[in-house]
Amino acid sequence: MKEKIYRNIFKNDFGWDGYVDVWLSKNISYTKKTKVIYAHDGQNIFSSKKTQNNQTWEIEKVLNEKKIDAIIIAGTTIGKIRPTILSPYKNGKLCYKANYYLDIGNYGGKGKEYSEFVIKKIIPTILKKHNIPLNNNKYIIGASMGGYINTFILANYPNEFNGYGIFSPAYWFNHDIFLIDAKLIKNLNKKIYIDIGTKEGNKEIEKYYLNDAIKMHKLIKKQNPNSDIKFVLEKNGKHEENAWAKRFKNMIDWLLN
Repeated sequence: MKEKIYRNIFKNDFGWDGYVDVWLSKNISYTKKTKVIYAHDGQNIFSSKKTQNNQTWEIEKVLNEKKIDAIIIAGTTIGKIRPTILSPYKNGKLCYKANYYLDIGNYGGKGKEYSEFVIKKIIPTILKKHNIPLNNNKYIIGASMGGYINTFILANYPNEFNGYGIFSPAYWFNHDIFLIDAKLIKNLNKKIYIDIGTKEGNKEIEKYYLNDAIKMHKLIKKQNPNSDIKFVLEKNGKHEENAWAKRFKNMIDWLLN
């Protein structure tokens, strides 16, 4: 069977353009066995969509090589709207140190609306279109702000996905509130993958990327003894698609099985 990719536009009332790319693997069965993967980084996960650095996750190549029965539903989140819809909270003071999103309080805050839209509207609509049953084979992945919102989804919608891929999470976006909120993640039986590199950002923010990811892993592991949790610390790993592509390829078999 030939693989297929196409675009949908989902209208919403929280300011997102609603671009969602859907990819169907060569090995898709359209059954309960089909792995349903939602990704927040549709702008750079497919081979045909490269960043300014000419990088991409090439996620579809990995799944085809591994002959995985899957559908990928990928939201495109770029520009100023990305931090706004991928955070339930307004940006905090650490953004000054990071030299990102300097207008404090003007970014973030729509993460809850976006999360519920993904869960209640986007995924069910796409699966219904392809006659794929709503099943227990749902997974969600994201990097940077995508990792940030995945942790929020894990805490607040714990029954929606079997596995979570949290790559280089940007917890510094609203550091204090988010680590407190993460205490909601407890007594789950999930597969949870968290990773971080040691060269994730500028000198001011690098330590927050690293230390917060380590803290989050320890907290989730302590509060969820029945979950299968994998943590990867990549020496000299950078905050870029090439690093995430490498780590995705190494973790996807573990996450889906």
